[in-house]
Amino acid sequence: MRIRYGHIPWPLPLAVLAVGASVIACTTTPDPLPVADAVHASAAPATTTGPPDIVTTQRPGHGPLSDAVGDPAAVITGPAGPPVLINGQPVLQPCALLTAQDIRTAGGYLTANPTDGLHRRVFDTTTDDLTGVDTGSRYDLPNNGPHCHYTLTIGGGTGSIDLAVHQPTYANPNGIRTATTTLTTGTTPVAIGPVAVHQRRNPNPDTTTWALIHPQALAELVIRHPDPTFTKTIVDLVAARIPTQLANPVGPPRWQYDSPTFTGDHLTACDLLDATVVRQILGVDPIALAEETAAAAVGRIDYGDLLPGGPRNYLRTSCTRHAQGTETTEPTDPRNQTAHSWVQLDATTYEAPAVAQAQLAFLRGYHPDHTTVPVEDADAIHLTPSDGTPEMAIGVGRVVLQISYGIAHRHAIDTAERIRTIGRVLERVIALAQDL
Repeated sequence: MRIRYGHIPWPLPLAVLAVGASVIACTTTPDPLPVADAVHASAAPATTTGPPDIVTTQRPGHGPLSDAVGDPAAVITGPAGPPVLINGQPVLQPCALLTAQDIRTAGGYLTANPTDGLHRRVFDTTTDDLTGVDTGSRYDLPNNGPHCHYTLTIGGGTGSIDLAVHQPTYANPNGIRTATTTLTTGTTPVAIGPVAVHQRRNPNPDTTTWALIHPQALAELVIRHPDPTFTKTIVDLVAARIPTQLANPVGPPRWQYDSPTFTGDHLTACDLLDATVVRQILGVDPIALAEETAAAAVGRIDYGDLLPGGPRNYLRTSCTRHAQGTETTEPTDPRNQTAHSWVQLDATTYEAPAVAQAQLAFLRGYHPDHTTVPVEDADAIHLTPSDGTPEMAIGVGRVVLQISYGIAHRHAIDTAERIRTIGRVLERVIALAQDL
């Protein structure tokens, strides 16, 4: 299952309602497409209402929208990038083995969440350096390897799909062999091409657990959904895609948005938070795995008197990169100093610069002890939320960027210097936001 570090909600959660902006908590309601197909897979056309700048979209299969949602099913899996090589070998991309369109085509519904809903941990850059990456052991699979997660809405409840992939190019081959033996003991395989599909026992009647075994890869698939037809469709599709993707490797597909509610461009956080930015903020290189979160829905937010005229729409993505470091049993080992350092960037794109400025005005009011940060061509403030995690919010054009970070170094740079460092390294990020 996925592990998430340093996750901070953005825009701000329901707890801030009393201080200005009205942020309504999201409530959920109730032939497979190739990765490169960016056509929305809804079974029927969407219905739009409202004036052009505050349109809402109703999708078939989704109940009445909450006040926090502008389009409940806007996200699509777009084209994949070039293959990523780890130790010279292309790696499988879990979110390319199963796309958002695949889930909709099979009859599933992604949860209408404007700040979350899709999460992945992927190798997104070719490298031979696996320092700090969990590669498992001779007895176990990695806990934090490549992984894809989708949150689902099922009637009045929720479900999910989790797909983890293990390959010997980055995971301990002995651990893969040991896990294969464990996962297949007492099961009867079903062959789908060269993939042996094993269903594992699960005490939850609405959850099924599967091991998909190929000579070059092991995939673990956990589906929380009560419909066996839906489950079978997903399992068969992933099993069929594994040999196809091994023969024709691709990189991480881009999550895009196809919605009449939000028709402009948006920034993707992991495009901005590259190794150079992380290195300059943390002082060390990031590990080869990136964690990315995308909203399944277009969000809506009402700033009241800060921006009269009703709620406005936004899109949000988030990226987290962790520093290289290895935990050891010796507390004085210098490798421990970077084991839990991380940087997270949340990129929220609004429909107009005035909306981004309203968000910054709201943050200033909510954090009266904020400090202004001198950043050229941008409006930046430093915040210290209640959990003590340092954050910087930067407004440029239609975008508000939130940078938060955790430093595990014993002799970390002081906060003031860290703020100055972040300001200096954001020139490229700010330029991209200005061009949006």
